[in-house]
Amino acid sequence: MSSKIDWYREVLALEPGSRVFFPLAQLLRQAGRVDEAVAALRGGLAFHPEHLEAKFLLVELLAGPNSPAGLAAQTPELAETFDSLIGVLTRYPAFWNLWSEKIAASSRDCALAVNMLAAHLRGAQVDFAGLMEKGLRAADSFPAVAAPAALLHAAARKDASSKSTSPAPIQKDSTSDPKSLEHKPLEQWSRELGPLTRNRRTVLDADPQHHDRSPTFFRGGP
Repeated sequence: MSSKIDWYREVLALEPGSRVFFPLAQLLRQAGRVDEAVAALRGGLAFHPEHLEAKFLLVELLAGPNSPAGLAAQTPELAETFDSLIGVLTRYPAFWNLWSEKIAASSRDCALAVNMLAAHLRGAQVDFAGLMEKGLRAADSFPAVAAPAALLHAAARKDASSKSTSPAPIQKDSTSDPKSLEHKPLEQWSRELGPLTRNRRTVLDADPQHHDRSPTFFRGGP
């Protein structure tokens, strides 16, 4: 690592505007030489103010959790660099929407926070407390799910009521049963066949041709 740092320094000494200032700052940070990393970033950003990642690294070094107290106290430079980053990031809310979708599988809470940021950048009036209240009211509006035991008891009661109200079995007509035709008295045969013979005789009387061809039984005698 030391040899690379020396080589990058030699390049910058020959060409101060070289973009190797950024990998040099990264190596210096990894080596714990934060002051030298900040100096390398400052020199490089003077030539390349559009270098977005170099600005992020500078903010991290000036305000990050591992930044020395002396660097964190340099608020004017930190505020200027931060404002330039905010100006870039707020122009692209679609980036935050995509980021929200990307991290939704791992953390829904973080995805929601990033999505709210994207909505704010689009100009929407986002009120986190209001959203929470609406969500809670919507959750209360849904009926509670019945317990499994209660569902089973309800199904049993429904089944019992359906059985009690089921129609009575259809009684079989005794005349349709072949066994019922056996051993009938002659008087019963006469009562059952009498209407049929009378109806048949009425039809035959109305049609002489059929009357002539009818058996003697249906003509009422010889």
